Amino acid sequence: WKELEIFLCQQKSQENTAQHHAAAENNNQQRLGTGISFMDHVLRSKTTNDKQIFCEISGKTGCGKTILLLHLAASYLLTTDVGDNIDATTEPEYEAQMRSQQFGDFGTSGAPKVVIFDTELDLHIERLAFIVRSCVLRHANMNDSSCQIEDTVARLLGRIHIARPYDNLGLVANLESLRHALDGTSSRSSFAHYSDISSAAHAHTKKFKPVAPLMLLFDSLNAFEFRDRMLEELDASRRSGLSGSMDVLRQLQRLQSNHSVVVFATRHLRKAPGNKINNTLWGKFVTHRVCLDRSKPGTSEANAGFDFVALLHNPETVIPFSITLGGIVC
Repeated sequence: WKELEIFLCQQKSQENTAQHHAAAENNNQQRLGTGISFMDHVLRSKTTNDKQIFCEISGKTGCGKTILLLHLAASYLLTTDVGDNIDATTEPEYEAQMRSQQFGDFGTSGAPKVVIFDTELDLHIERLAFIVRSCVLRHANMNDSSCQIEDTVARLLGRIHIARPYDNLGLVANLESLRHALDGTSSRSSFAHYSDISSAAHAHTKKFKPVAPLMLLFDSLNAFEFRDRMLEELDASRRSGLSGSMDVLRQLQRLQSNHSVVVFATRHLRKAPGNKINNTLWGKFVTHRVCLDRSKPGTSEANAGFDFVALLHNPETVIPFSITLGGIVC
């Protein structure tokens, strides 16, 4: 952690000037702030009802999709932190704390939750804790004590719920349980009303009201694609519904229709075509898209030292970025 703290302190002084200029420029704009500039650009590229945001993050294996999701979670947790008092937790307890979270306690805290659906069964709790800690350190005041930092890290991790369904039917059950839990504590507040913080703004200086939308993160929604195709092919009409893929999207639609929910989901790009039914429904459901790729050797992005690129549409834009100890650098 010492190496991380030194690195972040060095970055902080270099970022202050740019942060103040960007914050002034966007001072009167109420919009979704993810803490990652190219993701903010994606969400601003299309006018959408705040509670209907569904952003697809696609790309091949090794392009940073999962890391991007975890950084989105950490940034949202910090920018919506309301300062609840909880005791600092040691690292080995983080995993037990997050796994013990139940959907039924969604109404017990004013701060919004982040629910991660780890359908790939590949989420490392230690990596998530590291990213949350780095986000806290990056935005901490210089006079914050170690105890204060630990309290904040533990508090943020306590707002994360992790579900690990083994198939689409399990995912449907998870979403149904979540919907029932939210029904009793429903809030239709605007996402932008509570999220008028830009990527460049100081996250620790913004205090949010007690209610803010729930963030759902899927890594990934096509994890069960091969099994889906096999089950759907049992019916020649490809409308058997055995895979549950259509029910997953229906559950998501019901959630966003009745609750303030924003969704970010990764999607693997493969050469083989996916399930046609799933793709058709998916195309109607997704509101924003960004495709990640590795920088090609010899390109201006690679020559500038960036490892990845984000490909945006409407208009066509290529934004280079790298993943460092201090977060995602664009």
